[in-house]
Amino acid sequence: MLKEVAAHSACWAKASRPQEGPRAQTTRQRWYQVHELLQQRVVLLECTRRLHLSLNTIKRYARELG
Repeated sequence: MLKEVAAHSACWAKASRPQEGPRAQTTRQRWYQVHELLQQRVVLLECTRRLHLSLNTIKRYARELG
């Protein structure tokens, strides 16, 4: 398995470049909104209500580091 991982490391380097464009900007903006609310100690369900996003989306953004 290590040989397979090493063989594809160049592929991952190409694929890991951050995307730019309207979709990436929206994602980034939502991430900041979620983390701003979490810093204010707003609970996840309240975040869903305020941002009109699903609970799973809020959880995903909450797990991701900046």
